[in-house]
Amino acid sequence: MPYFGAFHEISVPDPKEAVSTLTAAGLITSDQDMLVTLTEKGREYRNKLRNRFEPLNWIETASKFDVVTFKKRFILALQVISEFSYDNNRYYPSSIDFFNNNIVKKWFINYKDNDVVTRVHKELESLLDNFSNQKYADIFAQSFVGHEVSGHTNDQIGIETNESAERIAVIQFMVMASMVTMIIDKPNSVFKPLLSGLIKPQISGSTEVTYRQFVNNSTLSLERIADLRHIKVNTVKEHLIEAAMVVPQPSDIFSRLISDKNDDILNQVIQQHPEWTRFINLSKFAPDVPFMQARLFQIKRIRANEA
Repeated sequence: MPYFGAFHEISVPDPKEAVSTLTAAGLITSDQDMLVTLTEKGREYRNKLRNRFEPLNWIETASKFDVVTFKKRFILALQVISEFSYDNNRYYPSSIDFFNNNIVKKWFINYKDNDVVTRVHKELESLLDNFSNQKYADIFAQSFVGHEVSGHTNDQIGIETNESAERIAVIQFMVMASMVTMIIDKPNSVFKPLLSGLIKPQISGSTEVTYRQFVNNSTLSLERIADLRHIKVNTVKEHLIEAAMVVPQPSDIFSRLISDKNDDILNQVIQQHPEWTRFINLSKFAPDVPFMQARLFQIKRIRANEA
């Protein structure tokens, strides 16, 4: 649950293509319903991958902050400081939209008379030195743009490091998310103002509208909410499942949408079958329970265990 929505901003492979590739490699098995299970070889490979990355708390940071936008601001800020250190004001800045460009500009104006070059240099070194695997810090640094230095693309870095461009993208994302965590924890970080406005909402704007309509009027059916919002009933269901995952107090969703009868049925199922966490298995033992109620039941159980 803490990782929900962490990778919204980055490209991922097509799921069917990825499943096909991993199946061919003997790392997973899958059935006609796309239920994927790791093989023994897959579990070994997963553990090997985990050991190659930093601790996974960086994923939780990525679920809370717009890491991709922060990286764009960060790269531009380093370029501005680099050119400023050479007294150069004739250069092409890194491409970034008008709003975020102004965020960086305001940051520079506020800091430029405060020994900013030295502060940025020292803190950047400190941040990069904190990584247990310096190869990742080096890979990230290759994307920097500065005075007479052009940042390398993921494809270029991949060729130089004998890694795939996709893996380089994950490393870049991981390092930036980890740096966000370090910056947050550093009281006087020179980079902290660049995080302004980048906290992600717990749920999307559309989901929040649906959720508010649901909790503010207990008489509204899902069909009526769909009519009022001019969306499909299935979309309303998806919104409420998303809200159940992340809002602080989702008890209204569980109590109103899981019937007492189906709650009893599902409780009996999980006492007899530990594989309750997968709807595909739940449906075998409780075929009359609608998908949404089974999914919400799972979320309720998970959140209760996390509390």
